[in-house]
Amino acid sequence: LCYDPETNHWESKADAPVERAWHGMATVREKLYLLGGSNNVNGYRQDIMHVSCYHTEHDQWLTISQLPFGHGEPGITVLGDRIYVLGGRSHDRYTRTDFVHIYNVEENRWDSGPDIECANSGMSCCVLTLPRQLIQDRGHQTPKKQPERAERQLPSLQPEPGGLSDFEEFSSSED
Repeated sequence: LCYDPETNHWESKADAPVERAWHGMATVREKLYLLGGSNNVNGYRQDIMHVSCYHTEHDQWLTISQLPFGHGEPGITVLGDRIYVLGGRSHDRYTRTDFVHIYNVEENRWDSGPDIECANSGMSCCVLTLPRQLIQDRGHQTPKKQPERAERQLPSLQPEPGGLSDFEEFSSSED
């Protein structure tokens, strides 16, 4: 669907080529990209690896690339002609990820970025550009590099009472 704020009207557009939920979306050069997510068309939740691109001029979707790893509920942001896909979860591997993958729209190529500090899904992302003088190395003011993950002690997180993990099914005989 496409909303026109001038007419306050929704208009139907071409359906995306792959059914998906929990995906990310980004716009670059007047094109819409659907990245990651999952579906259960085979009777179980599975990662969607295809990246779909919508061309507004032709009301047409194209499958343009494959993600290097499953990213459901990823953080998505854009800088220039690059789409950054951060974290998320892989339903195929039953795990959250700390991977960062960068799609270069101009070259139709994936690169790996530095991992985020801890595996995460459902995060929000944006780009904030800062003046060069704020980010230059000023000797002692530069934060120290974080210790390697294997050496770090993460705080213990207790589940909420009655909470469900991301992969547990809810069933009740009281319904």
